Amino acid sequence: MLSTGALTVVAGKTRPGTPTGDIVSGLVDLTNPASTLIVDSLSDPVTRSGCGSTKACFSDPANCDPETSSSCLLATTKSSGNNLVFELRGEFDGYIAVAVSTDTTAGGDDKTYICAKGSKFFYALLNNNRLSIQTDVTSISNVKASVDGSSISCTFEVSGLSASSSTFAVMLSTGALTVEDGKTRPGSPTGDIVSGLVDLTNPASTLTVDLLSDPVTRSGCGSTKACFSNPANCDPVTSSSCLLATTKSSGDNLVFELRGEVDDYIAVAVSTDTTAGGDDKTYICAKDSKFFYALLNNDRLSVQTDVTSISNVKASVVGSSISCTFEVSGLSASSSTFAVMLSTGALTVVDGKTRPGSPTGDIVSGLVDLTNPASTLTVDSLSDPVTRIGCGSTKACFSNPADCDPETSSLCLLATTKSSGDNLVFELRGEFDGYIAVAVSTDTTAGGDDKTYICTKGSKFFYAFLNNDALSFQTDVTSISNVKTSVDGSSISCAFEVSGLSASSSTFAVMLSTGEVITADGKTRPGTPTGNIVSGLVDLTNPASTLTVDSLSDPVTRSGCGSTKACFSNPADCDPETSSSCLLATTKSSGDNLVFELRGVVDGYIAVAVSTDTTAGGDDKTYICTKGSKFFYALLNNDVLSVQTDVTSISNVKASVDGSSISCAFEVSGLSASSSTFAVMLSTGALTVVAGKTRPGTPMVNIVSGLVDLTNPASTLIVDSLSDPVTRSGCGSTKACFSNPADCDPETSSSCLLATTKSSGNNLVFELRGVVDDYIAVAVSDDTTAGGDDKTYICAKGQNKFFYALLDQNTLDIQTDVTSISNVKASVDGSSISCAFEVSGLSASSSTFAVVLVTGALSNGEPGTPTVRIVSGQVNLTNPASTLTVGTLSDPVTRSGCGSTKACFSNPADCNPETSSSCLLATTKSSGNNLMFELRGEVDGYIAVAVSTDTTAGGDDKTYICTKGSKFFYALLSNDVLSVQTDVTSISNVKASVDGSSISCAFEVTGLSASSSTFAVMLSTGALTVVDGKTRPGTPTGDIVSGLVDLTNPASTLTVGTLSDPVTRIGCGSTKACFSNPADCDPETSSSCLLATTKSSGDNLVVELRGEVDGYIAVAVSTDTTAGGDDKTYICTEGSKFFSALLNNDALSVQADVTSISNVKASVVGSSISCTFEVSGLSASSSTFAVMLSTGALTVVDGKTIPDTPTGDIVSGLVDLTNPASTLTVDSLSDPVTRSGCGSTKACFSNPADCDPETSSSCLLATTKSSGNNLVFELRGEVEGYIAVAVSTDTTAGGDDKTYICTKGSKFFYALLSNDVLNVQTDVTSISNVKASVVGSSISCAFEVSGLSASSSTFAVMLSTGELTVVGGKTRPGTPTGDIVSGLVDLTNPASTLTVDSLSDPVTRIGCGSTKACFSNPEDCDPETSSSCLLATTKSSGDNLVFELRGEFDGYIAVAVSTDTTAGGDDKTYICTKASKLFYALLNNDRLSVQTDVTSISNVKASVDGSSTSCAFEVSGLNASSSTYAVMLSTGALTVVDGKTRPGTPTGDIVSGLVDLTNPASTLTVDSLSDPVTRSGCGSTKACFADPADCDPETSSSCLLATTKSSGDNLVFELRGEVEGYIAVAVSDDTTAGGDDKTYICAKDSKFFYALLNNDRLSVQTDVTSISNVKASEVGSSISCAFEVSGLSASSSRSADTTFAVVMLTGEMVAGSPVNPKVHSMSDPVDLTNPAGTTSNTTTTTTNPTTTTTATTTVSGANINQPHTLSQVLLILFGVLALGLLV
Repeated sequence: MLSTGALTVVAGKTRPGTPTGDIVSGLVDLTNPASTLIVDSLSDPVTRSGCGSTKACFSDPANCDPETSSSCLLATTKSSGNNLVFELRGEFDGYIAVAVSTDTTAGGDDKTYICAKGSKFFYALLNNNRLSIQTDVTSISNVKASVDGSSISCTFEVSGLSASSSTFAVMLSTGALTVEDGKTRPGSPTGDIVSGLVDLTNPASTLTVDLLSDPVTRSGCGSTKACFSNPANCDPVTSSSCLLATTKSSGDNLVFELRGEVDDYIAVAVSTDTTAGGDDKTYICAKDSKFFYALLNNDRLSVQTDVTSISNVKASVVGSSISCTFEVSGLSASSSTFAVMLSTGALTVVDGKTRPGSPTGDIVSGLVDLTNPASTLTVDSLSDPVTRIGCGSTKACFSNPADCDPETSSLCLLATTKSSGDNLVFELRGEFDGYIAVAVSTDTTAGGDDKTYICTKGSKFFYAFLNNDALSFQTDVTSISNVKTSVDGSSISCAFEVSGLSASSSTFAVMLSTGEVITADGKTRPGTPTGNIVSGLVDLTNPASTLTVDSLSDPVTRSGCGSTKACFSNPADCDPETSSSCLLATTKSSGDNLVFELRGVVDGYIAVAVSTDTTAGGDDKTYICTKGSKFFYALLNNDVLSVQTDVTSISNVKASVDGSSISCAFEVSGLSASSSTFAVMLSTGALTVVAGKTRPGTPMVNIVSGLVDLTNPASTLIVDSLSDPVTRSGCGSTKACFSNPADCDPETSSSCLLATTKSSGNNLVFELRGVVDDYIAVAVSDDTTAGGDDKTYICAKGQNKFFYALLDQNTLDIQTDVTSISNVKASVDGSSISCAFEVSGLSASSSTFAVVLVTGALSNGEPGTPTVRIVSGQVNLTNPASTLTVGTLSDPVTRSGCGSTKACFSNPADCNPETSSSCLLATTKSSGNNLMFELRGEVDGYIAVAVSTDTTAGGDDKTYICTKGSKFFYALLSNDVLSVQTDVTSISNVKASVDGSSISCAFEVTGLSASSSTFAVMLSTGALTVVDGKTRPGTPTGDIVSGLVDLTNPASTLTVGTLSDPVTRIGCGSTKACFSNPADCDPETSSSCLLATTKSSGDNLVVELRGEVDGYIAVAVSTDTTAGGDDKTYICTEGSKFFSALLNNDALSVQADVTSISNVKASVVGSSISCTFEVSGLSASSSTFAVMLSTGALTVVDGKTIPDTPTGDIVSGLVDLTNPASTLTVDSLSDPVTRSGCGSTKACFSNPADCDPETSSSCLLATTKSSGNNLVFELRGEVEGYIAVAVSTDTTAGGDDKTYICTKGSKFFYALLSNDVLNVQTDVTSISNVKASVVGSSISCAFEVSGLSASSSTFAVMLSTGELTVVGGKTRPGTPTGDIVSGLVDLTNPASTLTVDSLSDPVTRIGCGSTKACFSNPEDCDPETSSSCLLATTKSSGDNLVFELRGEFDGYIAVAVSTDTTAGGDDKTYICTKASKLFYALLNNDRLSVQTDVTSISNVKASVDGSSTSCAFEVSGLNASSSTYAVMLSTGALTVVDGKTRPGTPTGDIVSGLVDLTNPASTLTVDSLSDPVTRSGCGSTKACFADPADCDPETSSSCLLATTKSSGDNLVFELRGEVEGYIAVAVSDDTTAGGDDKTYICAKDSKFFYALLNNDRLSVQTDVTSISNVKASEVGSSISCAFEVSGLSASSSRSADTTFAVVMLTGEMVAGSPVNPKVHSMSDPVDLTNPAGTTSNTTTTTTNPTTTTTATTTVSGANINQPHTLSQVLLILFGVLALGLLV
């Protein structure tokens, strides 16, 4: 790779920047002179000479010649031994290329050989249209090229594409040359695959088109060759539109001929499946004698380049007429059965290449044997037209219209069939301009690939499959023969034979159709057919396959109905003799057949259908007689008649029509007497014309029977006359009576609807009476809900009609099966209907039903939508006593006995209906196992009492209702809705009285027994509403007025007594616990004070409550210090009312169960409320709760006074309510908090640091000290709101840090701080001795905290301030603003803060190297003389390290120590700022993370003089035993983050290696060298190495001299040379320069560097502990230096330890750093301690890029020569450049 680059300065040092270059070779043998590719001159351009004989030729366009065409691109291949010789020629401005592919697809790393216009040659891999240039060209040789203008020719040989595997596809392409990074490269190629997979070594790998002498003709068609044409049987000699193809065999090959007249191409394709496409092989002959082989798929031609199966291609073009012939192998005679497709198309140009476009054509044959000349169908002439002669005798005839004759009717379409051996002979005749057709179907449905035979007006014949009204033309006509046609005007006749429809299986339905002949894609085709199935499944070989309608002599009558025939009519029992609207059907048996008669007066048709399930539809067999004496057999489904053509089950059809009266009779087999149970349906309808054919339209349907035996004449129900109307006589004694309105009498009330039931044997006798316009009905329900298929019996006006129906969802489903009903009698008197009937199946043993009474209107003679009234529960219809009676109550209900003999419940509480009209009263007492209820109230509608098992109204609560009209209802209450129940068997002794609007009632209820009579009681009122004409109780309004109480216990209510004295604070803290809001307030002196007290009384808690409000006061107890969560709440109101409630989500849920509450007393003086009460269940052993005090307004909900949403606060933590001492008091603090004792008796924390609130109003001070196991806190600050101190276990603010808050109003809060939010706590048991004082805006407070004991009192301290806010009317501390002001410190230790004292003198270099180690940037700078000097010093002080730091900067200076010589990684950093602040931080990724734990730092001192900062400090933990670190010096700006000054991002450098910070001599000093280095002592006292050999720097300015000698365990080096930059000596243990060779560098300006040499790069080292006694002198450009090195000699007797090769180098200084080392010489390994070492070194000097000079230098007289070349240096250079690319 060759590259160039710029030098850059990095951290003040010159470094090589990013290289720019290229790999200019592959992996080549650098020792091999022939490792590059040479393009020689090509003497002659490439030609086609030898194509096909000596070389394979590939060109684009095909067969083009670059000699005559400038657009021709030619490639040739031939073998040469194991190589392939390529030639390539083309005319292009950029490049031409040939690629070889193993898979006929361009890309996939195809090897590509490129000849460019500048006689350039490239080898590339082609992938995704991108060329990847390859540098390994070892497989390519003998490249030659010539360029003549824009014509490029080239030749080359390629190895590895050997003759044994040289099968490839060839791609030719061209492209432009582009310049990338200054280099010419071939751009994206444009080209094509121009061959299949061919043998590149075989000259005969292309296809040639020869001249065809004569055009193709039909000569030999059918005899010597098979012929296929479009149009069929056309001749291209006489018709220019004829497309002809022929096939014949020639050995194993097929010979094709093709001819057609087109502008571009003709083609023949062969298909294995009669469908065009699917990779059909297609052979294409184009103008200009082009030939293509392609695969056809989805109308697209995919041109193939593998044409090895094609030979002997010949073509001729005369004008636009193309003829061609060719042979194809692989379509052998043994498997040459194909469908043939002929097509034409246009030629298109794709990417500059001519290609056949999409073909237009047709399959013109079935699957035929292409080797058989006889593979087509011929249509002969038919001598006579088809007639009906022989119909029914010698041939079966099918026509449309039925029985028509084409001789007499031009509309007649006739088809006939007869057998002829195993074939069927068809005849077809019709008059049409297009075509006529006959189709045969196996399933009586048109379509489904029905075989269709088509005769056209042009004597053409087609065979097709019919599917979904579409004809799919078939080319396989092998089953058809003897086709003959004749056409006379528009009359078409044809005849043909069909095999495969043999006599043994010739049962089909016949369809006749006609249609238009259309032209599609230039071809005549029959269009969509129009026609009909004209038969059922019939035997086409049987001449007798049709149905005949004979004449009926007499019309149908009712004669014999019920005796000889079953009769069904609509209207029922009508007679068509007397009524024109009567539709009559009769049935009777005749052997195994059923004889049907049918009569009706219509304009269209009448029909009878039989159903197996009493539901119209479901393929009901339907028999239809029309006005034109036509007969249809159909299946009825979903109101649609599907006419059937299979009428084999029907016989003896007769019909007569008299005007619009139709009569018909017929027999049907298959409806035998043994299974002739059907429902009968009668219908009429209009005739419609569908597709020109008369068809019965949608029927108007009526089921007129149930499932009856059609062979039985007696199959109907008769309604007799009822002599007397139904009355209430016998109600309750002989019959059960049900009426609406209840107990009404139809004799006296026209609105009364009455039903009665009684038993008669196993039957039930029903009576029914009502005054209605249309019908009355009774239904019986087994579930007390109307609907659900309830059996319904209907008596209607008009001819005494009776219906039996099922009632479902307010719909009557009329039933025709009335076998369970008998003895139907009815009478109608005006609008009054009476009827009686018996029903079987509702036997006395199971006759428990609810009774439903129904009325409604008739619609079209049928009962319409019913109006339903449930009038009973589940009752025994055979039991006359099945109703409830309301007796008279003699006296109104009173409170007499309340609490003694009966339990009383009222709303309002304790009201008396005697004195208050708004009082609603209910009482309960036991009576045996029953509960006796009384109820009284004054309303216009109703009063009600409900009992609930769960204290919640609803949930099917049993509700008992007394109305103003002395009515009684029993209902279930759910979701405010009353569901009236008809089952009242649990209720007895109902009595009621009404006095004006005052209602009283009493009743007994069973099932609410004394043993389980615990319920909540609800009282309610409501209005009466009329629903469906019936009076019903409307929505109730009321309340639960009790808890779960024993209704049999007279004592089940709560009483509020009178409290003699108001509640006071007397005894607070001594005899009772007191809780108030505001804290410690007194209701005696403050009207805003809310006070609650608690004390124990046995196992009970006595609670007192006092406050001044207009509504209520309340106390709640919480188990979790959070308001809500079903907290028990006790409420005293201004009206001396008392409530017990549960508080949840600010909502009070009043509880009716007050059994835990007793001794309630209250007094109200003005707006001041006092109350006391006892509560059980909050016992002394578990009486730890948080207390909440609240007030609120009273609201009226549904007429009841209820406590509204409370407003209040939790006023305690979890405290023992039985303990009088359960609150926190803030006492007065006598003196403000000061700094007195800070550091000695108490730990002090302040913000700003070390501030004093005595002198600074912005100072926030906190102090801590221990007091026994407690911590005493002091806090002082000047704010308008609050000051706070928080302690954190992790130095991060938040995380539920305990926070103690003192406010300006001497309030004290304890809170947890999380996410800047203070969560005030009510549990303050850990806090005591709170004292506070406020002077102006200065707040001081002190307090003790337990639980932060001395043994675990290590915390970070946070100081903050904030404003007080009002939340919910209460003062609360708002969001705090503050800072962590310490690390994790011991709060009991007074010495837990860091103080910055004054530093008397600035830091200097005095003592550097002797008493302290010094580190500076720039190196060895002095801050006394240089303002840019940054100095740090270190020395030990016991186990501590003392740091000094000085620098001039506006922000901060810092020193960091690193364990790994890399800045970052949590390096400990010590920062001194201009404001004498000190920060301790960890450095990570250029970010300083300031630490609050500064316990390791002490004795901090600082001084600032202008912008010069000096500081000193001690650090523990960096002790002498492990004090080896790298030192980093940095500066940076101070930033303000969240209002706090913080050090910003540091800028600096590592200024040392890993050094011992306790050792003053941890830096390197260059002293002055008195005399320059000389050769004196060479060979005697020191070993000498010189370049040039034996030179003397005293006499030669080009001499470079190094000497070595031992000094104890050290080696002393001397070095001299005259340079502008530096001289250096390196020692190598492996005779190769580099590889981390230790290198010692003496530079101008007396600088010294220690570095490692690696791959021509110097890596300067900061660890110089092995080097000492460095001295240097400089005279002009002559540099001398001397130094000692330890570690390069273990002892003087072990020479192997000091055996190194010596490397002499020079180089440049850039930005103060040594760069670009130049190796001058390298010695053999010698013992550097031996002055008389015998070896030689080689000096290498580069004089020009191509010349290497080698010289031998003798060391100490040695005479061993070792020549070296530039290769070593080049290896290093390559390595360096590679590393540069990686960087």
